[in-house]
Amino acid sequence: DSHNFLPKCLPGKISSVEYEGTPATVGCIRTVKFHPATHGVIHVKEKIEELNEEEFYLRFTVLEGGLGALFKHVQIAFRFKEGPHPGTTVIYAEVKYESIGEHKLPEEGREGLLEDIKAIEAYLQAHNDYT
Repeated sequence: DSHNFLPKCLPGKISSVEYEGTPATVGCIRTVKFHPATHGVIHVKEKIEELNEEEFYLRFTVLEGGLGALFKHVQIAFRFKEGPHPGTTVIYAEVKYESIGEHKLPEEGREGLLEDIKAIEAYLQAHNDYT
């Protein structure tokens, strides 16, 4: 449901999410379009490589845009697990990449991911009826 969910959670950052193929299925292509003021990145095109709803796991490869301009290969995975306290969730994020030259994952990329997760968390807490 990211095509509805992400623009609501990150309204100042994401303008739309579109799918080629059946949405949120392995093999489909997801294009995330950003607002122009978002660090000059216009869009990111990703291919969903693995999706396990029972294990709350998602892995995708960046095909173009975003970090794809700095790296030969970028793969991102998220795993969501029940947290240590009732009603909490722990999010594990893993980024694998193959550099072009000496590039490393920029610190602002890590910080931006953490900010996005916090914004999504705040949205979900404010909209606890979201399904």
